[in-house]
Amino acid sequence: MTLEEVKTAEVVFMEFQDVITTRIVDTWFGNGDGDIRLAGMDGTRYMGKDAYNDSWRCWTSRPTDEQRKAVKWDE
Repeated sequence: MTLEEVKTAEVVFMEFQDVITTRIVDTWFGNGDGDIRLAGMDGTRYMGKDAYNDSWRCWTSRPTDEQRKAVKWDE
């Protein structure tokens, strides 16, 4: 998913530190930077938009290990 797709999604599968979690998306403008607030069962994460596809990324459905390997980071 592109960052713009994440911003308009309701639910995503977020990949961060090799872990996939289901998240509810909410655009967060509290810091003026337009970062993304992602709520999940384990709490809420505030993810920096500038780090998207570098240290975190989202999927429309749970990716397989093969999909995760095939889709390169930072592209």
